[in-house]
Amino acid sequence: MAQPKKAGFAYVNGIRMNNIEDKGVDLAMCLTDRSAGSSASWGTTSRGIGSVSARDARESYHATAPIYLTQSNKVLRFFGMYKEAVNESNEETYRVRKVLVNYYLADNTWEIQEPKQANSGIPQGMFLKRGIWDTDEVPSHVQDFWRVFRVNGAFAVHSRRFIIYGADDFTKQYCESRGYALEEPNPDVVALTQDSYTDARLEISRKCGGDTSRNFGKKNSALKSFMEASLGNAMQRGSNTRSERKAQFLVNEGKVLRFFCEFNDTDSLYGDVMKYTLNYFLADDTVEIKEERRANSGRDPFPLLLKRQKLPHNWMAEGVNDRDRGVEEDCEGQVYVTPDEVQVGDFLTVYGRLLKIVDCDDFTRSWYKANPHMHPSGEQGAFCGYVPAVRQLPKQKPAPYSGYGTYEDSLGSCTHLIPKVPKKDFHKFMKNSSNVLRFKARYARSASLRNEHQARMFIISYFMADDTLSVFESTQRNSGIMAGKFLERGPHLKPDGGKFAISDLFVGATITLNSSSFEIIGQDEFTTNKLSAR
Repeated sequence: MAQPKKAGFAYVNGIRMNNIEDKGVDLAMCLTDRSAGSSASWGTTSRGIGSVSARDARESYHATAPIYLTQSNKVLRFFGMYKEAVNESNEETYRVRKVLVNYYLADNTWEIQEPKQANSGIPQGMFLKRGIWDTDEVPSHVQDFWRVFRVNGAFAVHSRRFIIYGADDFTKQYCESRGYALEEPNPDVVALTQDSYTDARLEISRKCGGDTSRNFGKKNSALKSFMEASLGNAMQRGSNTRSERKAQFLVNEGKVLRFFCEFNDTDSLYGDVMKYTLNYFLADDTVEIKEERRANSGRDPFPLLLKRQKLPHNWMAEGVNDRDRGVEEDCEGQVYVTPDEVQVGDFLTVYGRLLKIVDCDDFTRSWYKANPHMHPSGEQGAFCGYVPAVRQLPKQKPAPYSGYGTYEDSLGSCTHLIPKVPKKDFHKFMKNSSNVLRFKARYARSASLRNEHQARMFIISYFMADDTLSVFESTQRNSGIMAGKFLERGPHLKPDGGKFAISDLFVGATITLNSSSFEIIGQDEFTTNKLSAR
């Protein structure tokens, strides 16, 4: 019977390890659990691989895994300080140096770092490299060496004494989980971290504009701007620091708020309402105002009322202060117009011209909704522009038709000083050039109609191409009346002066042409089909 072939690895207490039993290696030294080195633990065959459940393997892993796996990426951080004597200064006798003590739980190594301070003039950074170091009180081989670093305690290394005055949140939670709670920082120990010379230098730095988180009247001092410019770091006058301007540019590049403004000058002689478009560029807080051109306005085309620049609130004071010389920067907190000051319905002074903001585009409204702190009500208002009063001018009726020429020719003398030839509907003429409606008519019956006229018959033709009429009299035997053209084709009018339409011609209707009344008594087949199709 064939023996099962042994695998090249095996599970020992839930951990997969190489099967090196035949090579004479003591497996008991490879595991945390010393009993795991017995030969019975290495009985895993190819059939048994995968039989270990994931839960058992996970629980066994946490129980027997090496410390460099369970404590990987876990670092305890303590805040410390030490005093350094200053011998050649009449302003201070010692200097407080703050450090960070990082203890790595994976391999019980630790290091000391000193955070860098701007313009300190002291070499800072790594104070003690990562390694296993002895202190004057405790050697490095002591188990749980991180217990040596106690809050409000002290330790000495390489003949330098460090005082620990705090720890970060992770360090506190880790110590509490291990049953070792850290003490609260002692106020007396915390007071040792401050010295009068450092506080004095910090106050001077703040007054010179070093602290941008607070407003001390000047964003940047004139001396600081001059010194940085002389060293090659040219800064724009009246601006924030370069990092703040760069962050504002990266966030708001391409975002422009568009407002519609009006300048109402109707109270003055020949005044008018001028319309402008105000573009506010969020990338650098600049403003551009363009004039809206209108056809036949009679004004010269000046495209820009204000080129792209920052718009000051008080342009009179802005033009006479020392900012134009580049010597002194303005001491006020808000000198230029900001987005929270541009609201629909408000007035904005642009170098002496008072503009009223009447509306904005959709992007501007959505931007204010996304930034409600920029508007008192959270969003821009509705349109509030100037709406001129609509005057209904009276229309005078044209003079009555004189009878000379067509009706359109006579009407042209009333609408133009030099009459023009009336335009004809060419498409209508081409579409209905062969369409003629014919109706059979007779004289309208009345008491004054003579007997010899009662038998007379007429053909009334309506030309759809130009809405003209003609009347032809049919031949009647022994009537004594000559047949033929009764009324020449033309744009004949009704007694009230209106033009005839197709709706006026139907069987049973009575029409009057040149004082002759006709009664329509019939129509041909083409006319019947044409009228039924309409």
